[in-house]
Amino acid sequence: METVAQNLILLDEPTNGLDEQSVGVFLEEMRRQREQGKTVIIASHHRDELNLIADQFHSMASVRLHAAGPMDAHLKPLGYSVPPTGQL
Repeated sequence: METVAQNLILLDEPTNGLDEQSVGVFLEEMRRQREQGKTVIIASHHRDELNLIADQFHSMASVRLHAAGPMDAHLKPLGYSVPPTGQL
């Protein structure tokens, strides 16, 4: 995936319909973009995928911000194990 001098990447449900291999390729590319200093914002219902690459989360419910902060602070109380960021 090649981007053209963008500092902000905004995606809505980008992994819907992708097979597992394609999701892995996508997540790796988003990690690379972040490492290059890009801001990547992804709207998704797939927390399991996002916790592999996300530094922060913002959770919405009923069109209101429900929670925000580091991924592990949100997911650990719910019983999810959170791998270190970037561990694909």
